[in-house]
Amino acid sequence: SSWRNGGSVGTPNFTQGTGSKQPTYRASTAAYNNKPTVQGDGTADFLACNFDDLTQPIWVVLLGNYGSTSGTRYLCDAHTVQSHIIYNNSGTTNAMYAGVALVTSADMNTNPNLHVCKFNGASSTYQLNGTTIASGNAGAVGMDGATILARAGGSTANGGGHLAYYAVFTSDPTAQAEWASFVTWAETTYGLTIA
Repeated sequence: SSWRNGGSVGTPNFTQGTGSKQPTYRASTAAYNNKPTVQGDGTADFLACNFDDLTQPIWVVLLGNYGSTSGTRYLCDAHTVQSHIIYNNSGTTNAMYAGVALVTSADMNTNPNLHVCKFNGASSTYQLNGTTIASGNAGAVGMDGATILARAGGSTANGGGHLAYYAVFTSDPTAQAEWASFVTWAETTYGLTIA
């Protein structure tokens, strides 16, 4: 029903008051080096957090996976305005959206991956496990909070995937002194390989 928001804007938490829409906490997930994740059911589950509107540039950092390659699936969205979406494009490639779809050339998969999406209009970029897989225009729409494991308002769920980490930044997280330690943490904790 609630996932703690540990960011500098620490309230509110991500919440879901409807029992049938609450994701499942997994204390141990094999694909994540037997570490905890939050799993959607692929039908109705999602968590949402409403915070003050943000303008671009905005970075979304997400450690998660799709549970299915069938159709288009969503890992995250904004709160009510559909923007800052990370999704697979018809089950084949990764994509991001803040008014314009920026579709990558990399094949989509159901493995745990570290997604780092810079939403900055025509200068947007998509990094997957440390490698830039797309750059170009993803639109200039702002962000009015966040939805995880589905589209805004839970309109489309993600196919039963898992999330281990989700964060929103208003400055480049990869340029921070702590980034190297974060990457090492993601690799050693969850068994990822990040360039």
